[in-house]
Amino acid sequence: MEYERKWGGVGQDKLSESFEEEAGNDVSIDHIGPQAGTMNAELVHTWANLIPVSKATNSSKGKMPWSEARNLLKQSARFKSALEVAEQFDEWGSDQVKARAGVLSAWALERWKI
Repeated sequence: MEYERKWGGVGQDKLSESFEEEAGNDVSIDHIGPQAGTMNAELVHTWANLIPVSKATNSSKGKMPWSEARNLLKQSARFKSALEVAEQFDEWGSDQVKARAGVLSAWALERWKI
């Protein structure tokens, strides 16, 4: 939730409030790249391959190819991080997870002054 607030920009309070109100009710964590597929197995369960989405979006997305999943996320994302992934990446695979990991790591190091 803290990462969502940082990157939320305009309307970030709405995003945070939405998460707080719905946590445990309608929010799930989605593997951007499917758990079974061509992605490097070591990257599948990393923070960089995970985003918060509604349970409905997660169920609908299933094992869609990235082009379809991306369109679904652009239409239904309620969290800034999910929308960022959909808008910034034309493809999703090991290289993209590693790139996103760098961004998330830089944010965490700055945030917690590690």
